Amino acid sequence: MSLAVVMANRQRAVVPDDRFQALRAAYGDVVVDVGTGDGRFAYHLARSTAESLVVGVDPVAANMAATARRAARKQAKGGAPNLLLVHASVEELPTVLHRTASAVFVQLPWGRLLEGIVTADPEIVGGLARLCAPGAHLTLTLNTRIWEHDLPGRFDHLPAPTPAHVAQVVAPAFAAKGIELRQSRYLTYPEMRSLGTTWAKRLSSGCNEPLFLHVAGCYRGPS
Repeated sequence: MSLAVVMANRQRAVVPDDRFQALRAAYGDVVVDVGTGDGRFAYHLARSTAESLVVGVDPVAANMAATARRAARKQAKGGAPNLLLVHASVEELPTVLHRTASAVFVQLPWGRLLEGIVTADPEIVGGLARLCAPGAHLTLTLNTRIWEHDLPGRFDHLPAPTPAHVAQVVAPAFAAKGIELRQSRYLTYPEMRSLGTTWAKRLSSGCNEPLFLHVAGCYRGPS
């Protein structure tokens, strides 16, 4: 699958593999934000870590258009030349991204991505694992509030993502794909507010109870 990047003009441009490899070589490492949504978190990463090539991945290209325009500005005016917003799903990632990431983030996933993580779907877990270079760090942040207040009907069959559920169901599936999940805990309110995503800001507004489950791990390679 080719690398399709969302541009400032809302169009998509296919980036040849050799061009991506040259771009990758210009930076110290690659950081990938899967299910980036509007790209705000990926943009925040790119602006704060200029030495890294940051790749935001999402299956809905239109959602990333505004951030693509912002990133295309001059750096002094908020531009982020080290940010790529890629139109793709985690199940069908461009092969050029395989084994490139030193860090992979999944922040407040929704839809198929959320379902795949909670149920430990091998297709979703395998996609995340394919992004990881040896020793890569993986960070998942899950919104647990929907299981308490307003769970959509499409998610009725999903078990609530608790630390116990992660240990019993999610961690073994990730381990089978080479990712050792080492930590599972609820974020504090200041940690929730500091995530830098649009939904984190909205969901944590005026709330002091634990909402987000933080899961962290490391890619060790398949056993």
